[in-house]
Amino acid sequence: MRLTARTSRAVFGGAEETVYVGCRVIAVVYGALAVVQLALVPGTAKWVLATVSLLSAVAGVACARRLRTADAATVDRLVWVVCTVPFVNSVLFIAATGQIAPTMVMLSTVAIGAVATQIRPALVLTLLGVAAWGAAVLAWGPHPPGAVMGHAINLGLACALAFAVYSIRALTGERLRLAELRLTQRLEELDEARRQLEALSTTDQLTGCFNRRGWDDRVEALHRLARREDASLTLGIVDLDHFKEFNDSFGHRAGDELLSTFVRHASAAIRDVDVLARWGGDEFTVALYGCSVDEATAIFQRIGQTDAARTTCSIGFAQVHPGESLQDCLTRADHALYRAKRLGRDQVAHCSCEAGTAACHEDGQLTAAI
Repeated sequence: MRLTARTSRAVFGGAEETVYVGCRVIAVVYGALAVVQLALVPGTAKWVLATVSLLSAVAGVACARRLRTADAATVDRLVWVVCTVPFVNSVLFIAATGQIAPTMVMLSTVAIGAVATQIRPALVLTLLGVAAWGAAVLAWGPHPPGAVMGHAINLGLACALAFAVYSIRALTGERLRLAELRLTQRLEELDEARRQLEALSTTDQLTGCFNRRGWDDRVEALHRLARREDASLTLGIVDLDHFKEFNDSFGHRAGDELLSTFVRHASAAIRDVDVLARWGGDEFTVALYGCSVDEATAIFQRIGQTDAARTTCSIGFAQVHPGESLQDCLTRADHALYRAKRLGRDQVAHCSCEAGTAACHEDGQLTAAI
């Protein structure tokens, strides 16, 4: 299974994997070829051929081991070494035996097409190899009647085979490149769609601030951070005063614009670490991280000090006590909000009582209407 995976990656691209497979194939093939040459080739030629084959096998093993720590430039050099070995063996076979081995040369050509990680070196080596083969044929090969024509046919067949191999490889590589590009684009589109869906699920569509789900996610994270860092966490509820009357008097479009204007102003009044969410209708919730009561009061007063809207707001807040749940703290903030409304609205009220009680006291009155 492991060899199959490596071979598959070699066929479809990947410089290191391709050259690695080529090196191992060369080592095995030429190691076996050396044994065959020693057993079957007559005379002293077998020693020359076997030596060259063994050196080729050693070169394949060395290249395969070198690839484990090779950089890109070294891989390119090893490509040339791996591609040159088959042609060198073919030419030396002709020189040593005086016999033409067209099948061997054509297989060498195919090996280059399978091993080469770049089209340009493969083509250059093919041309050089075919030229060297032709020169070896003219220098050492026998020339009976019709042999020259046979050699020419073999040369043409080798070139055609090489062209076919390189063309298929180039076409496959281009198709894979385009498929990879389309896949990358598709993944980016899916990731963008996921982000948009996530934003839609946590964002109030009218005002652009968080909705209840977004509030739960962000404030739970702030609560965990506050417990871990031993920091304070303040929760507040903001209610726009007489919003229903405003909506009935000026229309829903004006009411929507009022809500959006308030969110823009409130977002500018809080810090990046704080959280603003639309709780529902004209109610908003605010979470302030690491603030004292006085600092929280000042921030809530800034939220109420705006000339951009034509209404006021009432605000109640409470700090989360150790061991208290967020829901219990919001309940106390809600008690403070109702106290602010009973005191005449346009108020900031703070509840310092324990969870489950409603003994909240007024902290002060807003200095400016919204």
